Amino acid sequence: MDAIDPTIWKLPPGTPTLWVRRVVLFTSLKPTVIIRDIPLRQGLNIIWASERASDSAYGGHDAGKTTLCRLIRYCLGEPTFSTKVNQEAIRARFPHGHVAAEIQLEDRSWSVLRPFRSGGKSLAGPDTTIESLLSDESVAQSFDIFLQQLKSTLLRRVMVNHFPQTGDPILPGHLLAWLARDQEARFRRFYKWRDADSESGSPHLQRPKEDAIFLFRNALGLLIPDEAELENTLQQARGQLKRTEREIEERRTKPKIMVQELMRQLHTLLDLPEDGPTLPYTSDDLFADTLKQRIEAKIGTLRRNLQGLADERSRHQQEHDQAWGVQKRPPRSKFIAQDLGLVSRYLTAPHSIFWDIDRIFSI
Repeated sequence: MDAIDPTIWKLPPGTPTLWVRRVVLFTSLKPTVIIRDIPLRQGLNIIWASERASDSAYGGHDAGKTTLCRLIRYCLGEPTFSTKVNQEAIRARFPHGHVAAEIQLEDRSWSVLRPFRSGGKSLAGPDTTIESLLSDESVAQSFDIFLQQLKSTLLRRVMVNHFPQTGDPILPGHLLAWLARDQEARFRRFYKWRDADSESGSPHLQRPKEDAIFLFRNALGLLIPDEAELENTLQQARGQLKRTEREIEERRTKPKIMVQELMRQLHTLLDLPEDGPTLPYTSDDLFADTLKQRIEAKIGTLRRNLQGLADERSRHQQEHDQAWGVQKRPPRSKFIAQDLGLVSRYLTAPHSIFWDIDRIFSI
């Protein structure tokens, strides 16, 4: 237990790392029409609604609990607040609707405002209330600034800021999925926090089970020292093992491919049908038909054909010589070459040779 860091989430009393203090739903902003104003306390909050007589068959299952959770997640940066069908229905019913929240990040309070309609502008403001954010344009900032502050606050509380083996960064969306699982996911798997039917747009995990378990251990300070580095070393060793196995398989396969190609070429040279039976190279059966026998027969045929061509060439040469009266003497081209060589030697000889020749003739 010495490896566990019990102070990783330790904060001064009454200062939570993340606390959604209030959620407000608006039909419109101008004029300001509020649908719901929901205060939330630290600790356990029970969401309930009066059951309508016409909806008694549903037993309170349509009170909007899941929608409220999705709207809170939407205020914390999730890209959607419901399924595509439900979003379209909400936008049709409230075309100018907004959701706002007051969110405590450690010792600083933020107010955020997000529209229901697609493409609307989201706003955020530090150290302000929802009412001030709506009435005072000077406090309104980009929603991305709040997301950066949320990321910085949450990731300071984890021991490692990336997943082992894959190296993917840990994002606030990963932590949000762990803290607020989908209603559709229920409790089928301990590590399954998001369901495709919710269409939440949350970041995916490449290794759903392993990375999910690593995430909550990481967030709770339950990692052993150097665990992430050891995981990365292990992953590198596994990767090297896979590469080596592929290389071994390739080296095993390559000779087989070469043999198959050579056999194909042999069958082509030996005029064997491609769809016919494959002949063995050799066989202990004296009467078996083998490639070696075919090759030897082919070589013998080619040698005979070559000798026949040589004999025919010699015969044609003799007939040619007789027709043109050629005698057995060096061809004229030989004398021409000798003359050219002699001239070349004279032209390239040193001048002293010509001086010697002149001196001899002058004696």
